[in-house]
Amino acid sequence: MVGDEMKLAEWLTLDDQTKAVHCRRIASHELPQGQTASYPAQLDVKRRYETGEWSVPCYSLQCLGFNTPLLDALHGAAASAKTSGTVVHPLPPKPICGALTSLLEK
Repeated sequence: MVGDEMKLAEWLTLDDQTKAVHCRRIASHELPQGQTASYPAQLDVKRRYETGEWSVPCYSLQCLGFNTPLLDALHGAAASAKTSGTVVHPLPPKPICGALTSLLEK
C-alpha cells in the first residue's frame, strides 16, 4: 500500500486523545502483547512527532460500499453475546487523520 506522510501542521491539528492513542501504540509496538509502554516513552514518541523528527505514515481510504446485512448480523451477534454473558474483547480504536485517511502502525 502506497502511503504518504502527515505534515507536521496536520499532526498538530489532531485532538490530544488521538495523539495519545497513536503515541501509545507506537511506543508499545515492540513490547509483548498486552504490555503498554511507559508514559515517558509515550511522551518521547509525541515529542519526536511534534518536533518533526518523525513523520506519521498516513494512508488514504476509499469507501467501496456498505453491507447492511453484515451490519445487522454483527449487531445481532453482539446483542446475543451480551445477553448470554459472553465477554467480547474489542480491538482498541485506531487513530484517524481527516475524514478519509487512517494512521497506520509501522
